[in-house]
Amino acid sequence: MPISQQNTQYIFFDESGKPEIFSAKGENLVIKGNATKYLVLAAIRSSDQLLLQQQITDFRSRLLKDSTLTNIFSSGYALDAFHAQTDYPQVKWKFYEFIVTLDIKIDVLVIEKLKCY
Repeated sequence: MPISQQNTQYIFFDESGKPEIFSAKGENLVIKGNATKYLVLAAIRSSDQLLLQQQITDFRSRLLKDSTLTNIFSSGYALDAFHAQTDYPQVKWKFYEFIVTLDIKIDVLVIEKLKCY
């Protein structure tokens, strides 16, 4: 029996944090402050990846034309990707407001590495 398009789910994964706990020499990198205490794994699920891609592309275009943001963008700013660590705070907040409007499901797993190894 063929799989129905209605049941298709597209899943996009990302991680944040360094997965390592120990160095090649056996040193605990977390305790030494050379690796993150947490590892975060996130998955976004969508039933229509093309629509999702179009919505994000349209949002990116609107952001680049947003008169409240253009004064902070440099001439070389392209917004090729959204990245919470490096984006302007104003861009982050607009993205957070945008993402809740999407028809997606987000699953997040936060791992305290020193309790799991």
